[in-house]
Amino acid sequence: MALRPIVVVLALVACSSPPPVRVEPYVDELLQAARAAIGFDALQSHPGGFELIGDRGDARNTTSFRFSFDVAGRSILDLAGDRPSAEGCDGIRCWSQDPSGLVRELDFGEAERVRCEAWLRTGLWLDPWVPRFTSRIERGASTVGRTAIALARPDTPFRARVWIDTETFLPLEYELSGDARRVRLEDWTRVAGARLPRRFVHVLPEGNEVVEQVTLATPTDYPSFGPPRSHARDTEFAPAAAPDLDAALGLDGRLYVRALLDGARPVTLLVDSGFGASAIEPALADELGWSRVGAAALSGVGGRSASGWRRSNSITLGPMSVTGLEFVELPGTHAAEAAGFAVDGVLGADVLSRAVFELDPELGRLRAFDSSRWERPELDWRAVRFDNATPCVEAQFGTAAPLWLRIDTGSSDSLSVAPWAVTQLKLAPSVTDLESVFLVGPFGSVRGWRGELALVELAGVRFERLAATFLDSTGRGGPLDNPWVAGNVGLPALRSTRLYLDLPRRKLALASSH
Repeated sequence: MALRPIVVVLALVACSSPPPVRVEPYVDELLQAARAAIGFDALQSHPGGFELIGDRGDARNTTSFRFSFDVAGRSILDLAGDRPSAEGCDGIRCWSQDPSGLVRELDFGEAERVRCEAWLRTGLWLDPWVPRFTSRIERGASTVGRTAIALARPDTPFRARVWIDTETFLPLEYELSGDARRVRLEDWTRVAGARLPRRFVHVLPEGNEVVEQVTLATPTDYPSFGPPRSHARDTEFAPAAAPDLDAALGLDGRLYVRALLDGARPVTLLVDSGFGASAIEPALADELGWSRVGAAALSGVGGRSASGWRRSNSITLGPMSVTGLEFVELPGTHAAEAAGFAVDGVLGADVLSRAVFELDPELGRLRAFDSSRWERPELDWRAVRFDNATPCVEAQFGTAAPLWLRIDTGSSDSLSVAPWAVTQLKLAPSVTDLESVFLVGPFGSVRGWRGELALVELAGVRFERLAATFLDSTGRGGPLDNPWVAGNVGLPALRSTRLYLDLPRRKLALASSH
């Protein structure tokens, strides 16, 4: 059965206070030269922090930005324009705020990536008193005039690479593990004795560039790095309306829901908690006259794809309506072939995070509740963490230590086990006798072996002889190459349960459907 999880990958900037680490002696001399080149002592002499203000954009769109950071490693990035957003880290929590004003705390690689990018942008990764990475010179990635340094965060899978100019010893460029971008650091300038880049060039996989040009760089006085109050005002519930939505199962066993776009156009959407944003057929967005509001980069099973954002007027789901929701463009042919009927798009984790949803995969039922008015304390609620916007919950594989699994209602595979987890659970020696299969997504496919696991406990529910696909290394990024999360739980695995998603309060519950 095909697997179709997709995530929207967003680049953020943030920070945190890291544990002390050891620097290997042979690279220490190069790091000392880089500290001197950027004037790290002067950077430390302004504990209140620094602020960079300027313009950010590509060949089509430009907006203003404000980036603030301090020597403790905290940061905040504010983007203005038609799609205002913010992301930051207060030293404990990393967070993001989307254009609707909805604030989300970040977890796993997303949090690690955004906190570390702030350090790489500013030179804080060079701090000798609070060393944040282990470091080694990478001869194979070095070239004439450029020395590559491989960076690793202790006790995490996070990796990065920085290139240093062999003459000036200034950082030239960096890349982050799991991120298709490279970022060039250009036009270094003196700010109160320290040196900071005035130009950041984000080079995207397709060769396109997003440029941040700093017009003002100055010391600042202890800005606030905490998350703003979540003030999304785009979601309303009709108090007298029933919670039941018009939903049905497709031929692939996945759940589809009927919705109303712009108050008049009925559509069928795949209910997909593994997709970071709701999606729409490009031709349908054109028909509805939705405006284009920016570029988007999609990452999913088997590869990546460029896309764009389209802004709706409204979407209505039974008692629930969301105004101004932004959809990514995604052709629906792939989903329609599996469902057995026309599919217009995806109801993603962005909408699922705005309410409480009850899913019954056996009956093909979906219900939506206002999270501010709905409580079920008798359920066995479990804490949720997020892989991008997809909810994850701890799972127990026999006697092994608990691992995190994504709850991906858009997947038609019962359980897809990530390559690193196949090795950690010692499943690799046994796959040679299993059937070889390919899980197909809209951007490609990945190879795996079909088998079963004797026992998996998920959110307090025991699943015996659970069908599973043990994945080969894809090497293409995306949700199945995530080193923090052990795999995907799809809707077929949950067929005998009811799934309660209370994502606004970071929790979920499973209950028997009988």
